[in-house]
Amino acid sequence: MNKIYEFVETICTSLIIVCICFAFFFRMVSVDGSSMNATLSNNDKIILTYSHNIQRGDIVVTDNTNGSGKRLIKRVIAMGGDRIKIDFTKGEVYVNDELINETYILEPMMQKDYILDITVRDGYLFLMGDNRNNSLDSRYDEIGLISKNEILGKASVRFFPKFTVLKGDK
Repeated sequence: MNKIYEFVETICTSLIIVCICFAFFFRMVSVDGSSMNATLSNNDKIILTYSHNIQRGDIVVTDNTNGSGKRLIKRVIAMGGDRIKIDFTKGEVYVNDELINETYILEPMMQKDYILDITVRDGYLFLMGDNRNNSLDSRYDEIGLISKNEILGKASVRFFPKFTVLKGDK
């Protein structure tokens, strides 16, 4: 009988620890859509870490659903105070006048005769999907700049369908 109590105590302690971890340190989310292809795919399961230390290149999840009911999962391209310039004709993205090396994008942006040139307000982020030709992100008025307060967490691990540590690319 003593072994049963020990077993139940171990299970209960483990459940409490898991609940505390998921309440204060982690969150599991599912990718919904193809805007982060090829880095993340539809229905991938990822773990978010709660972090105030967000950097350019990190993949973040925001609770800004833009009325769609879907959380946005995007890459941080620029942060408060950064100047971002996108030359759609060349498919190039510059942050603070430096061309960023985007090895993670699925394909170059389709050509448009347009240049976006803005400075990101303090406390905000400019987010873009890795699948640039199929991503509703900060380039569009419907989304725009995202407040840091709307960030749910930073994607740190994909655990399904395969295990991958997600590192921020700059």
